[in-house]
Amino acid sequence: RRDWSACRNLDVNLELLQEKIELLETEGARDAWNYVRECLLELRAQELARARKRFRRLDIPAFIEKTQRLFKSIKTENVQDLSLKESFAGTLAEWREGVAQAKSRQDPKHLHELRISGKRLRYQLEIIAELGDSAPKDQVTSLKGLQDELGRWHDCHVLLQFVEELIEKPAFVSDHPESQQILEREIDSERRKNNAVINEILKQAEQLQLGLDSCKAAATPSDSI
Repeated sequence: RRDWSACRNLDVNLELLQEKIELLETEGARDAWNYVRECLLELRAQELARARKRFRRLDIPAFIEKTQRLFKSIKTENVQDLSLKESFAGTLAEWREGVAQAKSRQDPKHLHELRISGKRLRYQLEIIAELGDSAPKDQVTSLKGLQDELGRWHDCHVLLQFVEELIEKPAFVSDHPESQQILEREIDSERRKNNAVINEILKQAEQLQLGLDSCKAAATPSDSI
């Protein structure tokens, strides 16, 4: 998964970039962003070659055999009971802290941490729902929607960061002065729009907290696996 993550991120950036290009009305802006797209495609080809090289070193049959042995060695009676109430309370507290940190700082690091803690929380809610409690289902849906929005915000941030680094390279400035000026203006505009989304995302997170508080009672001491 780690080996292919760079390609996945570049694929997402290319999709976002294609959406951007399709909305452009001026030829100069299209040329500038198409140059960025070519750079991303070249970088993706390099990452794909690296990932394939690493993948060839993996012994897939040995991995499958080892996994099958592990599955066969597991015995139900050896699995300790896990209190979902205690586990859920800790994960919820972690997520609430993530919301507070994201609100106070609003930087990429803390917004990304909020998304990760939200993923852990959603997984636990899905387990609770599987055990028969229908109450968390709405919160699971809301959490997934929030994660998707945080993910899109992060992907846009990464793309803008890539373009910013690209246009600061001396070779780009000397060879593409007009595109450099266009992209500088475009980056400022896109960053303002992307940052404006943060406040709306955090408002949704605050509203979701109210619903999640009611889920504390969903995981009782008898709910164990």
